[in-house]
Amino acid sequence: MKKTLLAATLAAAVSGVFAADVTLYGVADVGLRYTNTKTDGVSADKLEMMSGHNAGSRFGLKGSEDLGSGWTAGFQLEGQYLVDTGALKNAKFFHRQATVSITGPLGTVYAGRMGTLSSAAGPADLIFAAGDAFDGGDNMIYALSIESRRDNTLLYVTPEAGGLQGYLQYSFQGSGQEAAQSSLNERYMGAGLSWKAGAFESALAVEHVRYAAAADDLKGALDDKLAVSLAANYDFGVTKLFGAAQWVRGGDNFGAVSDYAGRGLEGWAVEAGSVTPALGGLVYATVGYAKGDHSDYVTDARDFDFSHWCVGGRYWHPLSKRTAVYTGAGWYQWEKDAVAGGTDHEEKFCQVYAGITHKF
Repeated sequence: MKKTLLAATLAAAVSGVFAADVTLYGVADVGLRYTNTKTDGVSADKLEMMSGHNAGSRFGLKGSEDLGSGWTAGFQLEGQYLVDTGALKNAKFFHRQATVSITGPLGTVYAGRMGTLSSAAGPADLIFAAGDAFDGGDNMIYALSIESRRDNTLLYVTPEAGGLQGYLQYSFQGSGQEAAQSSLNERYMGAGLSWKAGAFESALAVEHVRYAAAADDLKGALDDKLAVSLAANYDFGVTKLFGAAQWVRGGDNFGAVSDYAGRGLEGWAVEAGSVTPALGGLVYATVGYAKGDHSDYVTDARDFDFSHWCVGGRYWHPLSKRTAVYTGAGWYQWEKDAVAGGTDHEEKFCQVYAGITHKF
């Protein structure tokens, strides 16, 4: 009798899983990378085994259930790990995404941890998907200012109509649980629009970050971040061209470099790139430039002007539907010119790498 009940329970559980359309998936990406970093004339070389250069190594569960009358419930839980060490990325079990969604006639609402409109990740991947050949840069090789994944986030995506689709996103607190007072949380707001027409795709995003109140804002000059980004691509068949432009005020990053204290960056960035079929694989290329200034909210001694160049390329070759090898190289230069008695700074970085990606 007990065996019969156990068998019936297991059968019901398995039947429920398949009825809910649950998928287990993942990526394992590992390789070798040589980097040279020259900081104010001091050079450092490193040869390392790296994980996730081509695609972040991940494991995930996703599923959906038809609720009837045009409504669907879904979820996605996605963690990231390092193949070279076996460790979890950022000590979060579901670092990449943890969302529940409801889809109906008026669109989809997501809730949980997810990427922002300029994060190159998740259901809100808008600017990098449309305007960056690598959809997120090539390791350290990109020029735009990003807003990464955020906790406590709501996202609404409209249905597509005439190629147009709208996005509204809000995060109550970027990392961890919300504080007792909202002003102590770092809140994010974003609005975006995408348009697809044949071989052409474009995206526009406006993002605003309300930084948590800073006790050391001695100048009363801590600006919240405002970023306006425009991106587009066109598939010519023989190659696919990408481009993006961005203006930022009150930012805390441009490209992969952030050697300044606090926020206060104001400037602009542009990127161009391509993806071209060749030799049975794909050739990726990108070039970017950013320029602006930094007004520190604590002391004028940390104010500076900056410029940032970057260029990168990669060759990706499939061995099967699930396995591919890749190799590439990249370079960037970051220059900081102090304007109020501070210290000038220059950083040059180059990378050469090769690896393998397997999807399961």
